[in-house]
Amino acid sequence: IMIIHDVRENHFLLVERYNPIEGVYTLEFPRAGSSAGPVAESNLAVAMRDLTGLSIRPMEKIGGPLKPDSHIIKGACDVYYGNFTLDENHTPTDKSVRSLKRITKDGLYQAAYDGRIGCALTLSAISMYQAFDSVRKKRVANSQRVRGGKGGKGDAEVEVEADEEVVEE
Repeated sequence: IMIIHDVRENHFLLVERYNPIEGVYTLEFPRAGSSAGPVAESNLAVAMRDLTGLSIRPMEKIGGPLKPDSHIIKGACDVYYGNFTLDENHTPTDKSVRSLKRITKDGLYQAAYDGRIGCALTLSAISMYQAFDSVRKKRVANSQRVRGGKGGKGDAEVEVEADEEVVEE
């Protein structure tokens, strides 16, 4: 599962893809076939190009493996997150993709609530993103710890909350 996020515009890129089992188009995060090692990276690159028209960029594995609950589908998939600039329109080459949708975080949650996102793997990836985003914000905040004073006695580290801005004096 590939979570493609334009942090400048705060949009996520989803594909509107034909689901032959239900006979309808549904919204989902792009995904590649499951594999391990270098094959997985190759599968990500091909799926990224075919489903979105984007070229692969460095992506961080943020979760997984996600395993379907049913015994019908075997296998598992990892969740990857990447920051992309979605300035221009991209054209998918996969015939099962009708269109690409740029959706804000609130729009993503609303689409899940409304049932427009029915893919269990995409819904699981949204949960993984929420956990990752919280951890990411804490990592950023912790990396921005500042020390008061010039290293003298009584100097203390100041913890910064994830939503606070650090101002150095």
